[in-house]
Amino acid sequence: MKPLSLRLQSFGSYGKETKIDFSRAKQNLFLVTGDTGSGKSTIFDAIVYALYGKTGSVENPREGEELQSQFGEDGKEPFVELEFTEVNGGIEEKYIVKRIPKHVRKKLKGTGEKSVSASVSLIMPDGTEYPQKEANKKLEEIVGLTREQFLQVAMIAQGEFMELLRAKSDDKKVIFRKLFHTGLFQKIVDELASRVKAKETEIAKIRTICQTYVSQTLIPEGNERGEILEEYKNSIINSKTLNSVEFEGFIHELEMLVRTLESEKVSLEKECEELEKIRDKALGDYKGAENIIKFFDQIDTAQRELKECEENKENASFADEQSRKIREAYEIKAIADKYHMSEKNFSETKAKLSEESGKIQTLRANEEKSKSRYEEESAKLREELERFSKVEERVNSSLETFKEIERVSKGLKECEEKHKQALEEKQKALAAKNLREEEEKRYRARGEELKDAKSREVKYIENRKKMDGFEHDARQLEEKEKYIAKHEAAVEKCRAKYVIIREKVANKSREYEDIRRSFLDAQAGFIAREQLKEGEPCPVCGSLDHPRPCELVDGADGLTREKVETLKEEVDKLKGEQEKAAAEAETSERWLRETKQRHKEDIEGLRNKIVESLNESLKEKAENIQDASSAMAVIAQLKTMIDSYGAKIQSDVKEYEEIQAFLNDEVSKKKIEERLENSKNSEAETSKEKAVLEAALKKLEESKAYENAEEAKDELRNAENVRKQAEDSERKASNGYKAIKTEVDSVSALIERYTKELPELEAEKAERLREYEEILEDKERLKDSWEELTSEHTLAKAEELRELAESWKRKNEAATKMLKAAKEAVADTERPDLEMLSERCEKADRENREARERLEKCKKYYNTDSEKLESLNESKENRGRILSEYSKISTLYDTLAGKVSGARMDIETFVQRNYLEMVLENANRRFENMSHGQFELRMIDIDKAGEGRTNHGLDLMVYSNVTGKTREVRTLSGGESFMAALSLALGMADVITQNAASVNLDIMFIDEGFGSLDDNSRDQAVRILKEMAGGQRVIGIISHVSELKQQIESQLIVSKDDEGSHTEWQLS
Repeated sequence: MKPLSLRLQSFGSYGKETKIDFSRAKQNLFLVTGDTGSGKSTIFDAIVYALYGKTGSVENPREGEELQSQFGEDGKEPFVELEFTEVNGGIEEKYIVKRIPKHVRKKLKGTGEKSVSASVSLIMPDGTEYPQKEANKKLEEIVGLTREQFLQVAMIAQGEFMELLRAKSDDKKVIFRKLFHTGLFQKIVDELASRVKAKETEIAKIRTICQTYVSQTLIPEGNERGEILEEYKNSIINSKTLNSVEFEGFIHELEMLVRTLESEKVSLEKECEELEKIRDKALGDYKGAENIIKFFDQIDTAQRELKECEENKENASFADEQSRKIREAYEIKAIADKYHMSEKNFSETKAKLSEESGKIQTLRANEEKSKSRYEEESAKLREELERFSKVEERVNSSLETFKEIERVSKGLKECEEKHKQALEEKQKALAAKNLREEEEKRYRARGEELKDAKSREVKYIENRKKMDGFEHDARQLEEKEKYIAKHEAAVEKCRAKYVIIREKVANKSREYEDIRRSFLDAQAGFIAREQLKEGEPCPVCGSLDHPRPCELVDGADGLTREKVETLKEEVDKLKGEQEKAAAEAETSERWLRETKQRHKEDIEGLRNKIVESLNESLKEKAENIQDASSAMAVIAQLKTMIDSYGAKIQSDVKEYEEIQAFLNDEVSKKKIEERLENSKNSEAETSKEKAVLEAALKKLEESKAYENAEEAKDELRNAENVRKQAEDSERKASNGYKAIKTEVDSVSALIERYTKELPELEAEKAERLREYEEILEDKERLKDSWEELTSEHTLAKAEELRELAESWKRKNEAATKMLKAAKEAVADTERPDLEMLSERCEKADRENREARERLEKCKKYYNTDSEKLESLNESKENRGRILSEYSKISTLYDTLAGKVSGARMDIETFVQRNYLEMVLENANRRFENMSHGQFELRMIDIDKAGEGRTNHGLDLMVYSNVTGKTREVRTLSGGESFMAALSLALGMADVITQNAASVNLDIMFIDEGFGSLDDNSRDQAVRILKEMAGGQRVIGIISHVSELKQQIESQLIVSKDDEGSHTEWQLS
């Protein structure tokens, strides 16, 4: 994909329609330059938006209304149009894509705003428009990259790739996952983790079930293997894991216990069966004796009760007779009471009839009088109600008029107040407009004074970055001086070591020569002593005379050739150490001399760079730099001076930006104009409203029926009082008439009822008299005594006497029957010894109960333990299978997830190392060129990638071809870091392009970062970028660095004013 032109309107900082023709650049490498905030990066944002419908970073995409420009004219539609080419089958084809973001515009009719949805139009090479719904997918297919990949490949921002350069492995892994689609491997790890967790859950359930079964097992006291089983049980219950060996041991011991309990249970069951037979026989004997004893007791009881009955026989007979007399007397009393009651009712009803008949005539005369008065008062009330209704209607109408007068008066007062406020607001709005115009004049004049603040800020930032770079270099030199000082001490140690070894060699050599000489002498003396004889030739010299034969020295007897040879080996070994120490000392001294020389050259180089960056008045300060400490001191002084100057510049920049913001604040201007216009409209509206209210008030005053509201209310109150008096009189008359009429009706009803009841009551009295006379005749013997009996005795007393007689009869009959039956049952049997039989029965029962308790306890242990054993054995196969599966899955998960100690690198990182290796291969071609062959990027060794507690598989190191050592990328200087980050970004772009099918990406933007490079590094970087742009690729550098303007001929100048951003090509 190669861009040809870009057209944008009301987008970001661009208000008016702007077209950028990329084909106008003489070279494919061009510079995009302009002030901060002028709209340089918006160009790349517009390209991204045209292709993908979103802009911004990967983490913070922007779309919709936030892209609409504040500089756009009303009614101007925001859009971005990109014309680009793509090579398909060797043929270059042209596409045009136009996007309109979601935006807000004024309604065509009426007031207010309307939201317009986003849209996209894609014109294909044959001139047809691709369906809008599928345009996004088609564009991604044409470019061959996702938005995330395009942002990584086509836009190299210093901050993002510096962060990638220094990021930890886990952070790089997330980025690479999006770029190289390695998320599948993380999904595999996640799936394994899920399965491990699922198996752990299953195992936890099994462990819980097994622990439950184990905890429920019972271990009898005194069992010979109880302690072992108890230890297994406690260990399993308290364990947080499932130990299969321990668990199987518990099951084995439990099986042995169950077999023991089963044998014990059978034995106890037989014992209980025998004891139950003995107990049942003893119990049968005892029960039989108990029954016989009961019959003997019944004979005694029956004889005693019959004697008592004979003694109470006369009393029982009297009680029976007296009970019958009392009951008959109460029968006579009941009928006599009914007769007396009927006689009383008849007399009272007759008297009431006579009384009510005397009242009725007087009451009927009073009823007629009350009715006439009630009709009179009702007529008066109707007349008063009619008169009150007319007065009420007239008064209510007048009161409504008075309310309207009050409302209109209040509205007129409020309107006059509003009119006054509108006049005041108009004056304030005019004053605000005049004040704004005066402030604009003052700010414009100040803005002219500060218009160079931005360029001064850029220069200040560049100088500050240079000083930071110098400070970083000085710190490295300071560290190097410490390193040199440390190695000087090491060289001295090497020298001292050599001197010590040299002394040891000298001493050991002397010792060896002495021993060797003594050994040889001893050898010679031995020969002389053992072989020389007078008259025989010496085996050494052949002499026949031996005047002075050799005398052996003390200790010579212990010398051997092996001892001499051992000493010689020690000397040779020390000489080897001496040569090695000499070589080490010589190497260390040579390295120290060379390092000091290089360090001196580095100091001179730093001093020269500082001198070159300063003006003539400050160069003298840098001449005093002799070492890292003096360099740090000079740099600190220079930074203080620059910061002092920079604070003033930044203050000017801030003031300039505030002035520009004020001058460009069209919203505030518009608000002031709207305020003035609104105040004028408000004044006119309130004036018109005031006239209308005054006319309405005048009309209402003329229509009044009363002088005021109180006068109308007084008339209404008087009429209401007269109406109430009439209502009270009518109500009293009505109540009086109703009361008399109710009383007449009541008395008439009573007379009618009494007249009807009187014959019935008289007949009832005669009937009750007849019944009374008949019962007296029937109970002749009680005719004179019934009243005495009922007064002295109650019916309860009669019932009590009757029950006494019946009780005596029942007792006598029962005792007679009991005596007969008991004698028949006993016959000739003697009374048994119940106590002796009871003791025998208790003993048999106790022995049986104790045996039964032992059996039940044994059964409880056996049933519980055999049941739990069966449950545990049933799950044995499933338990073993799950533990086996868990072992395999967890081992695989730990390996692929990097959870193994010493192997912390996961499978996704391992795969990504292959991609990173390809990235570094491409990146190092640029990095070695930029750093003049000094550096190359390397991955951490795979052997060390998994060490420690975290994953280091994607950690980057930098290898120095000068020192032959590897160090962390964090130790690179600012310029070195930018070169490394740029090389890494270019390498990343190469690999993504290579891995994306049919990708022809001929566009790249590089944002900032060149300010941290020295001249040589910057030249080298530009040279490499020119080589990359030598073919079809278009490369744009977004930067403030002034030196790039001399190195890159084609420049796109971006500026910004009150109407937004503008672009202009500057071609040399």
